[in-house]
Amino acid sequence: MNTNNMIVTLALIVLICGQPLGAASMELSTIQDSILTKVDSKLIELALDESAVKPIKQDTPVTQMAVPGIRAVPTIDIIVITTERYDLSEYMGIMATSETRLPGTYRTFGSLQIDSNLMHKLLKIASVEEVIAVNSLQPVDVPEPPDPDLADKTRYAGAVTNRSHPPRSPDPPKPDMWLAAMEHGAVNAWDNGFTGTGTKVAVLDSGVDFAHPDLQGTQARVEDPASPYNGWPIAFDPYSMLYYLAYKGASFPDIRSWYSNTSSTDGDLNADGVLDTCGYNITGLVSQSGVYHVGVHPDEAFHELCYSEYVAVLVVDESTAGVYDAVYVDLDNDKDFTDEKACVKGDEISWQDNLNSTTALPGSDGYADISGGMVYFIADGTNPIPYSDVFAYWWGLPLTIPDNGNLVAFMGSLDFSKDHGTLCASAVAAQGRSGESSWNAGDGFVQGMAPDTKIIAVGNIYNALISDIYYFAVGGYDGTPGTGDEAQIVSCSFGYSDIINAGWDFESRLIDTITTSYNPEATFTMSTGNGGFGYGTTASPLSPGVVSVGASTSYWTYEPVNDSAQYNCGDVIPFSNRGPDAIGQADPDVVTVGSGAAGDTPLNQGEDGYTAWRLWGGTSLSAPATAGELALVYDAYNQTNEVFPGSKLARNILMSGADNINYDVLQQGAGFTNADRATRIASGMGGLMVTPAFRMVGDYRGVEYEAFSGIISPGESDVMTLTVENHNRSGPVTATISDSVLERTGVWTTTIDADGTLEDEYQFTEPDYLIDITGAIPAGTSLLKATSYIDFSVFDMDGDYEYDEVYRLLVYKWTDLDGDGIYWDDVNGDGVVQASEVDRDSGYELNRFTYGYNCANINEVFLRDPDPELRCADRILLGLQHSAGNGSTVVNIQLEFYENTDWTWVTESHSTLSVPAGGSAAFDATISIPVDAGIGLYEGKILVSDGIYETVVPVIVNVAADTTTFEFGGNTLTTDLYDNNRIFGGFDWGWRYEVGDWRFYFVDIPDDADIGPGSKLLVDMTWENVPTDIDVHVLGPTPDLFTPDPRYGPYTLDSYGSSADTYMGSGKFRFDTATGGAKEIISADVSTGLHEILLHNVLYAGQSFSEVISGKVATASINPAEIHQTMPARTIGSQTFEFVSGMSLSGLSVQAYGLSQPQEY
Repeated sequence: MNTNNMIVTLALIVLICGQPLGAASMELSTIQDSILTKVDSKLIELALDESAVKPIKQDTPVTQMAVPGIRAVPTIDIIVITTERYDLSEYMGIMATSETRLPGTYRTFGSLQIDSNLMHKLLKIASVEEVIAVNSLQPVDVPEPPDPDLADKTRYAGAVTNRSHPPRSPDPPKPDMWLAAMEHGAVNAWDNGFTGTGTKVAVLDSGVDFAHPDLQGTQARVEDPASPYNGWPIAFDPYSMLYYLAYKGASFPDIRSWYSNTSSTDGDLNADGVLDTCGYNITGLVSQSGVYHVGVHPDEAFHELCYSEYVAVLVVDESTAGVYDAVYVDLDNDKDFTDEKACVKGDEISWQDNLNSTTALPGSDGYADISGGMVYFIADGTNPIPYSDVFAYWWGLPLTIPDNGNLVAFMGSLDFSKDHGTLCASAVAAQGRSGESSWNAGDGFVQGMAPDTKIIAVGNIYNALISDIYYFAVGGYDGTPGTGDEAQIVSCSFGYSDIINAGWDFESRLIDTITTSYNPEATFTMSTGNGGFGYGTTASPLSPGVVSVGASTSYWTYEPVNDSAQYNCGDVIPFSNRGPDAIGQADPDVVTVGSGAAGDTPLNQGEDGYTAWRLWGGTSLSAPATAGELALVYDAYNQTNEVFPGSKLARNILMSGADNINYDVLQQGAGFTNADRATRIASGMGGLMVTPAFRMVGDYRGVEYEAFSGIISPGESDVMTLTVENHNRSGPVTATISDSVLERTGVWTTTIDADGTLEDEYQFTEPDYLIDITGAIPAGTSLLKATSYIDFSVFDMDGDYEYDEVYRLLVYKWTDLDGDGIYWDDVNGDGVVQASEVDRDSGYELNRFTYGYNCANINEVFLRDPDPELRCADRILLGLQHSAGNGSTVVNIQLEFYENTDWTWVTESHSTLSVPAGGSAAFDATISIPVDAGIGLYEGKILVSDGIYETVVPVIVNVAADTTTFEFGGNTLTTDLYDNNRIFGGFDWGWRYEVGDWRFYFVDIPDDADIGPGSKLLVDMTWENVPTDIDVHVLGPTPDLFTPDPRYGPYTLDSYGSSADTYMGSGKFRFDTATGGAKEIISADVSTGLHEILLHNVLYAGQSFSEVISGKVATASINPAEIHQTMPARTIGSQTFEFVSGMSLSGLSVQAYGLSQPQEY
């Protein structure tokens, strides 16, 4: 062992005593991690933003505008979590303090003025010992399209009225969601009678426009005659509710609320059909009391796109005096309510059909064109806004009940340009009314996976506390699971990109405990995120208790193809975030269409009702599409068993029913979702279900925890018992048992001399370079990996962290429609594809299989089963698009070929297994870790086949160190896809924090390890080139609110130390290492117990297709760890310290600082 010992004597000279020292500069680098890590990163961002003291835009997500009568200055609202009821009033304005749903924790809701002292105030609060966290009300990232070029290509722009566009095209674009439903087996499930009947799916997002023709009638309703809300839709707006209660009745337009203040009254005393004060026409709209209530509608599109003002709302007691039962919205802003639709219980949606899409002229075509949202509550003076009694209790706020007729609660896509929630809802339950499907005559473009499920809309969430929406979704209006007003499935298309310890973090464990303990009947589908292609990019909250969903492909309209034989689907799109998470589990569990399909857009933000849809994608699509498939599973199970399956069983059914697409499990999980297979299993029609659905090998100190890491040491073995259930009740099944791992069988490389002066202007559908790679692919290849890179100095020429040259990487199917053997005729011989040279004699012959488009100097893509015969192609082509810049450079290309082979580490007790009809049988799989296995994570599959379908059980192996001194990486001979010895770039200067290639290494430090108060863990990382940069993070044992626990283990893991965080936003990290070169050294706290080292590859030099990484770990200590001396003024003393390091350290120096006044916040 190489060690460093150093004896240091420091002179202590005290020159001044008793006089005040200057205030310490408040640099973030000097603040204790234990304080800083308590504060939400979004709050830190705001506090460091010099513009924060300037006027705040109204759409700033974490702020509330100064509002006359409510707030005099711009403030930010925060949530402080404490371990006991603590009075924080000296630090912030307090609105409420209450106990949370987690025992032993309290929540204080308050506000801070936004000024130059904001950071000081935040840290003052965080420094309180009882404070656990200081959070904003917008903790999750607002969704964005993964490919902005695609969004620009397909987004429609328009206004609510006075629209001008051509009549319907005889050959419109065809981004058909019905096709996605077919490829995922949903259409077959419908044919078998499984359509989602009786289920509810909660869509947690920006709001749902139920006025859209595809979504009318899909709203869930209260079905309890004893409830005062019986018959009304179930919807929730946490933002509006919080501020209504906190400010005792604040609503729109006083604040940005979706509750319309209709407390103003008017009348028609002269009976002329016109309201006396506001002058609106109400002829025929009779108020039984003679008192009309009026207000304004909160949809920002009316103000921003149409009229430069908000439209009016009218509330009328049409049947009984004083019982306000009808709402009208002046959608066309003509000061006339008589041409508007009444919104009443049972028919609550406000809409108007004012455009004939066939002629493009004003008129009617049966499709709603303008939306006024959906009314789900009209104040009656007796009953509170639905759920506000439960909400007020948990927030510690007084319950405010609006007076009779004084408030109308709307649900819709009411924030300007926010269409995400409507898109998500359409993936679940769109009815296929708008547009004309090119695949299924008589249906529209957008067809949700579960046409008969009902949607619970939870909107306005990006300005709210996320835990509120979880509890509402699974508890319903009465806050009690199992009473019928809650969701069975919850769709979440959002996440936290900047959480390092994803899976260990509070949000991940919170959602896990909700779905496994608070309401184990509810299943959550969670998007993994759009920050791939790096491994380890899955975004929080992800846990073993949810269904994590990655994105697969469905390409029919990206290129202008015109033959169904050119259709492609079923690959994992590179942007889809990959596993593992920090716990070491696979993630995603499954993959579902995410690139791309048609989705519905809000009427007021797009075109008319016939064309209010667009092509969209991302794991934001994958999660609700999977939620729709789960609704089919719940329906199928309920039809047979008269009870819903619950979250764990539903996830097992879904994963066992997924199709193996030959990707590694860190990309595909169990595979490509197949609703037909899953519903057959659920209903007992047939199929095999394997439990557990995934396996993390090993345990922790002899105990297996479901939501804590399992580890194993080199040379050890572990026995996994798996149970196979036969859901064919009429006959036995002989199951074939095997295992597999992807092994590299070959490599092919080439270069392209790219010349920007010869290229056409960049177009989304046109490649600039094409290579026929068919002949390079060996027979039997299961998975093709293609990589392209350019030098970083070409990508960012002047080092300003703005990209200059970017090349997209694509794989194409070529279908020789005219049989001439030509896909591109290089007429001028320049090697560059000009549009005029592409064969279009019988239509466009190229359609992409997949593409990688990170804003980076390296991209990679994968293709399953890359055999033209298997993929119905004449040839397979590789393409490049020069998507940014116009320079010239050498683009390096590499193909790697992987084949499914036997996993030599694993031995099954049975190669075949007879499973009786409706019964089960078990087998053991023994995994033996070689004694020379390197520290790190390994992946593979256990496969169970019934002769027709194959079920994948993802298996993850975390080989851990068991001492404080060890090495990892450095093996130059490995070729694994997830390689513990290499990194592959993966960064993206157009996305978020999680981008880049991550690696994870566990070490379990024994209880008898020689660790003292002055001990630190040293991590020494080296790689090959600059400016490649790897940030190092160390996690260690940390108490939390969920532990110790039989599910969550003895503790969680949280930050013990990290490299300097140089994140600049948009996926950009500034190069910064402790050495200034291709080497990083950090020190971290250390204790006994489980620790984890995380590597985050944030920049890539572009000198090769990968870089070898090597790590060394050891401890260092200083003795004494700290000193306390009291000395008279003007005296001199000394103190001797001993420094001991378990690794060789060159250039070691010693510095001393002080004396300084302690920082107080």
